[in-house]
Amino acid sequence: MAQAQRVLRRRAIPVMALYFVLFAFISWLFDRHAIRGVAAYVLAVLPSLPLIGAIVLIGRYIREETDEFKRAVITEALLWAIGLTMAVTTAWGFVEMFVPGMHVPVLWVFPVFCVMAAISKLLVRRRFQ
Repeated sequence: MAQAQRVLRRRAIPVMALYFVLFAFISWLFDRHAIRGVAAYVLAVLPSLPLIGAIVLIGRYIREETDEFKRAVITEALLWAIGLTMAVTTAWGFVEMFVPGMHVPVLWVFPVFCVMAAISKLLVRRRFQ
């Protein structure tokens, strides 16, 4: 594993651990307490902060990766993932608009993006083998 990948992994593990801890804790808080007003908004946004951090880490990885090929693969994979995520969420938006009772919380967009990024990276890398 290259140096930039090791650094990314070392940075990402605590960030994602923090996300899961915050998500579980905030969910627990909202399940057991009637949180209202500004506090509700602030607490509701907290689990998104590590995800924003993860996006920053990917940007830093791309900047720090010295291997042009690896940088090109991840960049292309991310572009495909963005496009696929936009296509899926737009299609689902039409489903929600026209099919009564259908709703998926918007918080699923980031996991969908991550799945699309993983699939895209495999396909982009495979093309060069």
